[in-house]
Amino acid sequence: MKNMHRIVSLALVLMLFTGVANADTLRFYQQETAGKANEQKMQYISGVSCFWNDYWVEVDMDKLIPVYAYPSETGWRGANGKACVDPRGGFTLLAWTDDEQWLLIDYETNTGHRVGYIRVPEGLHMGGSTEYLMHIPMTLVCDTYITDDPNGVQKPIAQLKAGETVDVLGYTDAYWAYIETSIDGKTARAFMPIMNLQMPAETENTAMTEKLEGTWVFIGGAELLGYGAIFDGQGSVQICDTEDFENLPPSELIIRKESAPLKYHVYENSLGEKRYPDCPYVLEIESEEHFSRFGLSFDINGNGAEMFSLIIAEAGGGGYERAKETKVIRE
Repeated sequence: MKNMHRIVSLALVLMLFTGVANADTLRFYQQETAGKANEQKMQYISGVSCFWNDYWVEVDMDKLIPVYAYPSETGWRGANGKACVDPRGGFTLLAWTDDEQWLLIDYETNTGHRVGYIRVPEGLHMGGSTEYLMHIPMTLVCDTYITDDPNGVQKPIAQLKAGETVDVLGYTDAYWAYIETSIDGKTARAFMPIMNLQMPAETENTAMTEKLEGTWVFIGGAELLGYGAIFDGQGSVQICDTEDFENLPPSELIIRKESAPLKYHVYENSLGEKRYPDCPYVLEIESEEHFSRFGLSFDINGNGAEMFSLIIAEAGGGGYERAKETKVIRE
């Protein structure tokens, strides 16, 4: 994980690899199995990866520092309870805990690497991000091993059974979920293949699905659904382009000949403020290759027109207004 910066971007992964295999162990887990189902789970968990910074740190201390799989001296500890790092040999700082008392680090061991927590060494003052953790319960679809070395030899540290529920903290890339569980009765955080998690059941909001029926034009922010979208109210949406870039909303929308209708669903925002603040709904749009999920809110603007707003962490948000006199052109 010095090392985690070598993550392949999700967009490239999804272009190259669309199949999802069933792997029970991490040891033989192939990263090429990332695909569409992984993307859907990633977007359910969070719009922001818990992929952390990496800063190389060397500390002039003449003693080893204990390493735990959880930021507490009562947490599980690898290497038969003896996991330590030599700070003079250096380690990679990934993130600070919220209370700034612990560091999440990656360091080299005799057999690979280990990701774990250490107490902040006295006098250490440097930059780095704070952990962003979601704490979302999800169920395992199959038996799986967990590891504290996802980008190294992936040595298993424990096995979890199908049907168990784990506390999902986030994801680090298109392959790995970061979870909280227990090992030998002690709390631990570790990594597992994201594909071995089950998507939770979501409540579809039929009324809002139908309410979106009609033509909508982009009015500001990020054009997350292009410059316009035509919903049929029954689960199909056509994304539109425009050549009228000078006006918002544009006076004309274009349906490109290569643009096929996509599936859409509107769900209740079951995660509430944790996932999409101020958005009571989640809009999910599905193509053959991708899932895209947005926080959705519906309102009446100052001109008395219906509008909806979308939120996505990576791109901010965007607004759309129900079209009144917009011309739609089909190529």
